[in-house]
Amino acid sequence: MRIFFIAEMVHLLIYAVICIRCLGWLRKCIFYSLKDIGNGN
Repeated sequence: MRIFFIAEMVHLLIYAVICIRCLGWLRKCIFYSLKDIGNGN
């Protein structure tokens, strides 16, 4: 039972890392596109 719990925690941790990476990438994307729009105008 404990091994299953640890595996579940590792799974959640991996998901959290992927989520944070995705959010950071998305924020960078939005920031750069806004900067481009600002430079265009």
